[in-house]
Amino acid sequence: MKGRRLFITVAAVLAAMLAADILAGGNAPKEVFCLLRIPRALTSAICGAVLALAGAQMQAIFRNPLADPHIMGVSSGAGLGAAIVTLAGGTAAGGPAASAAADGLRTGIAEFAGNLTIAAAAAAGALLTSLLIIYMSRKVKGTYTLLVFGVLTGFAINAIISALQAWAAPDSLRLYYSWSAGSFIHCGGTEIMTMAAAGAAGLIMALREAKGLDILLFGDSYAALSGADPQKIRWISLTGCCLVTGAATAFCGPVGFVGIVAPHIARRLAGTSAHLTVLPVSLITGAILGTSADLVSQVAAAPLPAGSAMALIGIPFILYIMLKGDPESKKDIETSGRTGDGHHGIQAGRAGTEKRDKAQGKAFGDNGSMTCPEGTVPDDMSRSGRTLLDIRDLTIGYGGRTLCSGISFDIRKGDCIMLCGANGSGKTTLLRTLASMHVRGSGKAAGTPDTAPNIIMIPSGIRKVRGFTLEEFIRTGCFQLSDWAGKLSAEDRRRQEEAMDRLRISDLSDRDISTLSDGEFRKGCIASALCRLADLILLDEPTAFLDAENRAEVLAMLRDISEKSGTAVMFSSHDIAEAAGYCSRVAAIGADRMFRISAPDADTDMEKKLRTAGSIFKNKNITFGS
Repeated sequence: MKGRRLFITVAAVLAAMLAADILAGGNAPKEVFCLLRIPRALTSAICGAVLALAGAQMQAIFRNPLADPHIMGVSSGAGLGAAIVTLAGGTAAGGPAASAAADGLRTGIAEFAGNLTIAAAAAAGALLTSLLIIYMSRKVKGTYTLLVFGVLTGFAINAIISALQAWAAPDSLRLYYSWSAGSFIHCGGTEIMTMAAAGAAGLIMALREAKGLDILLFGDSYAALSGADPQKIRWISLTGCCLVTGAATAFCGPVGFVGIVAPHIARRLAGTSAHLTVLPVSLITGAILGTSADLVSQVAAAPLPAGSAMALIGIPFILYIMLKGDPESKKDIETSGRTGDGHHGIQAGRAGTEKRDKAQGKAFGDNGSMTCPEGTVPDDMSRSGRTLLDIRDLTIGYGGRTLCSGISFDIRKGDCIMLCGANGSGKTTLLRTLASMHVRGSGKAAGTPDTAPNIIMIPSGIRKVRGFTLEEFIRTGCFQLSDWAGKLSAEDRRRQEEAMDRLRISDLSDRDISTLSDGEFRKGCIASALCRLADLILLDEPTAFLDAENRAEVLAMLRDISEKSGTAVMFSSHDIAEAAGYCSRVAAIGADRMFRISAPDADTDMEKKLRTAGSIFKNKNITFGS
C-alpha cells in the first residue's frame, strides 16, 4: 500500500478511532463532549502521534528496532524535569477540563506560564538525557549495549524521582502519582495547543532531516563519505525528539511503547524504510494507537491509566520483535571510526570542515603533502593518463602510532590500482586519508581548484537495510546532489540510470537491497560512485566474502571502468593473485611498514606486480604463483 491511497486509508482509520473514542461513553450533555471527551480524544491522538514521531527517528539514529523515548530513558529524563517542577512546589500540569468549567474559566497568563514552565522543564530533562545517550553511543560498540544503558539510565532517574517523592508535600505527591500513571484527561485547550505546536515543529525538523536519517541507517562511515554530517543529523533529530517528548510527557505523563510499535507498523504499511514516507505514516499510526489506548482505558471493567492501556498494546508487539529477531540489528556493523582492517581510521567526507582538516593533519604529520595539478590539461595528455593526485612523503597512523611513512606515488586517469597488506597494516587508513583530501559531492569542493578530482570512497561493511530498493539506495548515496527531500534533478537521474545500465543492474532497480546477493549489492555501491561523476573511486575490500564468479565479475568491472571511462580506481584486497591479473598496478604496505607500488609499465608483467605484493609477507619463503 503506497502513496496517496495509504495516507487516505490511515487518515480514515484515525477519524473512525477518534469518533469511537469520543462516543465510547454514550450519550452525555454537550458540555461533557466539548470540555471532556473531545479534549481527551485529541490529547490521546496528539500524544501518540508525537511519541511515534520521536520513536521513528530514534530507531534510525541508534539503528535499533527497540529504540524509543521511553525505553532509551528520554521519557524518564523528561519525567524528572516535570517532577522537579511539580514535587518541588512548582505549578501543576493543568487540571481536568470539566473541573475547569465548574470553577469558571482557568485563565490566564499565570496558568499559561505555568504550563510552559513544566513543558520547558520536561524538555530540558529530555535534552540532558539525550546528550548523555549520544555521548555513550560514541563509546560503546553495539546498539544492544546502548539499549541496556538507556534502561539503566531510566532506573537511575526513577531513583532520583523516588527521592523527590519522599520529600514532597502530600498535595504535590498526590498530583505527581496521578501524572506518573499517564493520563489524557488533564489537558485543556492550552495544553493541547502546546503539544500540537511542539508536534508541528518536531515534524518539520524531522522531515528536513529525512534523507539524513535514511543515510544513517547504512552506517556513519558511509554517511560521512557520502558528504553527510552524521553528528549534525543526530543533533538536529534528537533536538526535535526532545521537544516533542518533553511536551507530551509534561502534560500526559510517561506513556511508553507507542514510540516502538507505531514506526514498525508504519514501515510495514508503507512497504519502505524511507523516512520521508515513514515519518508522516508513523505520526498517524501513533495517533491511532493513542486513541486506541484511551478507548481501551474507557471500556475496561475498571478505568485504566493511559500508560497501562498502552502497555497492554505495546508489550506483546515488542515480544514479537524480540522473538522473531531483526537481521539488520544483528548484522549492525559500527563502521563509524572503525576501519576494515581493524584500526581506527580517518573520518572523512566533509570537504572544507574543521573535523576533516584535523583528520588530515593527524594523518600527514609534518611531512606529508598531496597535490592536485592545476591548470588546463590538453586532450592528448588526458588520453595518455592525466595525473589526478600526486602524493609525496605521506605518513599515516592513528592515536600517535605510525602505520606507514614515506608514501609517495601518483594516481593517474585510467589507473586501476590494487592495494594489499596484512590486517592492521593501514590499507583502510590510507584509503580514508586519500578520500579526505578532495570531496566534491556536487561538482566542486569548497576551497579547491576546478581541476580538483572528485574522489568517492565506498567503505566496507555497508548495511543492506530492509525497506530500500536498489534505486533508492543509490540515490541515498548522492546526498550532496539531492534536495532536502532526497530527490535528484533530471540530469542526475539520467546519470544514475546510465550507471545502473553500465553495471547491468537496471533490472534490479526495484528489488529490496536486503534480497540482493553480495555481488549485486557491490555493483550498486559502485554505481552510486559513478553517478556522482567520480574521477577516482576508492573501494575498501570490494571482493570480500564474494564467491569466485562474483569476485571475478566485480574485478573485471573495475578494470573496465578504468579503461573505458578513464575513471581511476584504487581498491584494497586480500585476493592478491587473482586481483593482480585485473589491475594495472599493485601497491603494497609491506611487513617492514614501507609503501611500494609497481611501475605503470608493469601492467602486463604479472611477475613485477606479484613481486611488489610479496613485500607484505614477513616470511620471505612465501611466494605467489603467476
